[in-house]
Amino acid sequence: MRTTPTKLQADDKRTLNQNRRLYWLLNELGLKDSVADLVSDETNGRTTHTSELTFIECMNLIRRLEQYTHKPQEKPTPQSKQNRMDKKRKGVIKAICAYGELCGVKYTVDYAKSIATRAAGRDSFNEITEGELTRIYNEFCRKQTAARARTDLPILKHNFSLN
Repeated sequence: MRTTPTKLQADDKRTLNQNRRLYWLLNELGLKDSVADLVSDETNGRTTHTSELTFIECMNLIRRLEQYTHKPQEKPTPQSKQNRMDKKRKGVIKAICAYGELCGVKYTVDYAKSIATRAAGRDSFNEITEGELTRIYNEFCRKQTAARARTDLPILKHNFSLN
């Protein structure tokens, strides 16, 4: 009686992808010298070779090793949020100034800040929220693309007069 290849048998050997993942984890954790001991523990002494692991044994060993690779996630600190907001503010200023240059105008940083402040409807540049900074940045990037498209049209490169 034949079984379908999709059914998992208890004696199915580990896959090539499992072997790759297993050895990557062993290298990552610095346990390459302890392979025989780990395999022996997982198989209850049946074998010390990874090539003789079953699919399920290898899966369990990989899961056990993966528990040691996961580092606890760090909570975002107020300092990291401040750094992120500073980067976004600088990005908005850069996008506004780049748009000005495409239009042939040189914007100062203070002028770019005032444009962003008005676009967000705020009293101060530092009061602009993260979402508003993202929206303003995307809008000025879109305007840059539109300005480049206008200057790339061949008809705009010629001066026509309607005399």
